[in-house]
Parts: sequence; structure tokens; C-alpha cells
Amino acid sequence: MNKIKLFPTVTAIYSRVLNSPERIIIEQGGTGSGKTYGILQALIHIVCNPKRFPAKGENDVITVTGQDLPNLKRDCVRQFLQILNKSELARTLLITPKKPTENNTHYKFATGWTVEFVSYETAQDAQAGKRRFLYVNEGKGVKYSIFEQLEMRTADKVIIDYNPTGKFWAFQKYLNADLTPKTGVRFSVTTYKDNPYMPDAIRKEIESWEITDPPKFRVMGLGILGEVSGQIWKNYKGIEKLPDNFKRFAYGLDFGFTNDVTALVFVGLLNGELCLHELIYKNGLGLDDLEKELIRNGVKKHDKIIADSAELLAIDWFKKRGWNVSQSKKGSGSIVTGLSILNQYQKNITFDSVNIWSEIESYVWVTDKSDGREKNVPIDKYNHITDATRYALQAFENAGRAVATV
Repeated sequence: MNKIKLFPTVTAIYSRVLNSPERIIIEQGGTGSGKTYGILQALIHIVCNPKRFPAKGENDVITVTGQDLPNLKRDCVRQFLQILNKSELARTLLITPKKPTENNTHYKFATGWTVEFVSYETAQDAQAGKRRFLYVNEGKGVKYSIFEQLEMRTADKVIIDYNPTGKFWAFQKYLNADLTPKTGVRFSVTTYKDNPYMPDAIRKEIESWEITDPPKFRVMGLGILGEVSGQIWKNYKGIEKLPDNFKRFAYGLDFGFTNDVTALVFVGLLNGELCLHELIYKNGLGLDDLEKELIRNGVKKHDKIIADSAELLAIDWFKKRGWNVSQSKKGSGSIVTGLSILNQYQKNITFDSVNIWSEIESYVWVTDKSDGREKNVPIDKYNHITDATRYALQAFENAGRAVATV
């Protein structure tokens, strides 16, 4: 092995990235575990060690991606620059930019390597370009369809990290049900105790959560997968894509307009199970903008759309323009009964439906502050796409299950 010492102190994460034989490396870690820093140290080692990692003259690229570019700049790029500034060799080998700042997203090294920090809006965007290494920072925020395109265009290794606040596509793709890694996968859990750079003040703050907020300490301190207390959604699993043979389907629409989220979800019924796919989850959509989004997402005017009955003027606007939009029914069924009906179905949810997965984690029952017991009342937030799903269910009233008014 060709050894090179770039940094006075490194972590186990750094060593795993450089030395693990597995192609897929998954790093689950709580707050302050140093996973991002350690991975970036390893990536800088790669570009600075041409004997062990020689450039091949084609696609010698390391791609660092995440949910969006602003987040990448605030976290990954900032830490990347901190590491560069601590390594004289890395600074010497950097060709461009000569005076890097957080606004720089592409770094060319004299060894022939390029490090790029990029985000992608769609899977089609991700089809452009090949690379040798891929680092997906906070993988939970990256759609599976985007990751899939990036992964298949990566020659050497793929590294994924995340905070363990809940499951996402990597769990089903790379881990077994008992959280052991599948073949060709290296899976590790790290905590703040594994970070040699941890400031003492932050360490004490994290350890204080063990007394003040034990659930938070379990997830963000110990890096253990979060268990959602009072979770409303039941009976669901992830799927890579929707089947293409639905005989019955509908769209649910929850209006948001200027100050709230507008959510549109596809709900298909197949063999007694629901298949869900998020299409729209945006703030600030007026009616004209929403119509454009419907068209862009492939919704046809004759397709059945069931929308929030509180917005009759909006529903009438769409009807006059030829859309098959009807209002959801409200009555004695109530929201709670609608949720109960929703949970009678097995739900197959596409990995790309990021905000459905987010609401699954966040939409919970109200708890009594005096004794911590759950009330039979859901919280009134994190429910936009859940409401849209309840509306769409009304299209299947005669499908073998009684569907409540919602």
C-alpha cells in the first residue's frame, strides 16, 4: 500500500473510505460524529496520492452531491476548504481556483483529479457526466431516481452518509431487515465519541441531552435509528418506481397557494394495495402555476382529481378549464376515520416521494402534556400530502373497503 500522511489526525471513517474493499460505503452517524469531515479528508487524500489513486485520463472526477447547492456550500464546501487549508500538499496541488471560497464548486488538481460539488433537480440532469467516486451527503434528501442515475455512472466507490432520523431508500436497497449490510456494502454507525475534533463545549451539550431529551440523545447523540413516537402512518414500504398497470387511480390535491404547501399525489389501487407517488409539493403556487405543474407532471384533464373541499372557488376555476376536479367529502367520517381507512391498506411508496417519507416521520398523534399519552387527534402540521392522499382514497369507495368522508 502506498502511504501518504496528509493530516495529523484522522478518523475511522477516513480509513474505511480509503481501505474498505466494498463498493458501497454507508455511514450512519449522529450529531458531531465527524462523518462529513472524515469522508472529505479521504477524498482529498485520493486526489493527492497519484501512486495509489492514479488519474486514468478520463472521468477522473469525484462528485459530492446533496439535497441542494446552498446546503452543500454551507456544509460540505465549507469543511472541504477547512481541510484544504490544513494541508500544504493539497494546497500546492490545487490548480484552480487559486483562491477558493465557498462559492467555488469545482476544484482541479495537478494530479489530474477534479472534485465537484453539484446538486440535481431531476434524474435526467443526473445522466450527464461520469465519475470514479460519488459522495452523497445526507442521502435522505436526495431522490432515489437521481441517485440511481449517479450510481450507475460511478466507476469506483459510492459513499452515502445521513443522520438516523428515519429510514429512506438506502435501507431497502443496501441493508437487510436487521440492518446488517447486503453483499458489497460496508455499513457503520458513528457518534460524537468517534470525532477527535469535537470541541468540548459541543460534546457536553450533546451529553446533556441524555438527561434533558433522551429520545434526541438516542438518535442524534448515539446515532441509533430513530423510532417515531405516536406515528400515524402504518403499513407501508418503499418501491423504486410505480407499476404501469393500474386499472384504478386518482390524484389527491391539497391547495396551499401563497403561504402554504400545495401537494399533489398519485394514488393507484392494485391488487388491494395502494401505490403512492408524490408529484407536487411546493409553496407559492397560484392557479395558473398549478395548472402548468399538473401538465408538466403528466396529469390529463380527464384524470380524476379530488381536491380540498375548503377551496370551492379554486375547484370551480379548474372545472371551467376542463379539468376533472371534484371536491372531497366532509362529514361524520372526520379526519381520524379517514386516517384509519388509509391505514387499512398496504401502502407502496416510491423512494422519490421525499415529502411523503418526511410526513410519515413527522405527522403524529397529539400527546397529553400531563401524562404523555396519545390523544386520538393528529397534530395540525406536516399533513399536506397526507391530506391529499386521504382525498384521493375517495375515488375507491366501491373497491371493497368502505372509505370514510374526510
